[in-house]
Amino acid sequence: YPQEKIHVHFDKPAYNTGETIWFKAYLYTGIAPSNISRNFYAEIVDPSGRILQQKIVPIFEASASGSFDLPATINSPSVVFRAYTTWMLNFDTSFIYTKTFRVLNKNVSPGSVPAAASSSSLKIFPEGGEMVTGLESIVAFKAADFYNIPIDVKGVIKDNTGAQVTTFESEHDGMGRFVLEPKAGAT
Repeated sequence: YPQEKIHVHFDKPAYNTGETIWFKAYLYTGIAPSNISRNFYAEIVDPSGRILQQKIVPIFEASASGSFDLPATINSPSVVFRAYTTWMLNFDTSFIYTKTFRVLNKNVSPGSVPAAASSSSLKIFPEGGEMVTGLESIVAFKAADFYNIPIDVKGVIKDNTGAQVTTFESEHDGMGRFVLEPKAGAT
């Protein structure tokens, strides 16, 4: 069965409350425009998963376009744009298109942002997926905030004795790399 994929263009990377989110979507099956689906489903979802708005837009020549008006009263620091076709729902949900947008809201004070929103994540990617004792490895990393927006980081890697092994610093969009040689019995 062919797998349908969606690519969406937006007019801006972030929106103020009360603004309009304009989008244009392109549907593909492999590398060719898709002719499977006739309707395009788009939703705006808040961070808790509640659907704020939903649109069903006709697909013409493997593309669809539309808009959402963000409510002026929205109190969320971000919204998620989610898009799919009914054909896509027959397969793995990882193919459903999602994109998170920051909502620039003058009604939300910095103190009203949830505590979890101030947390960040650092993902580590060893070259080849594994690290081998005694072999120098390149380790990539990616740092992001709670809303998965890249953040710049700088830090130190220490072993189980507290000795400094190496340092790291992001190079671009919260991403970077460092070299590490794992020692036997050390963490």
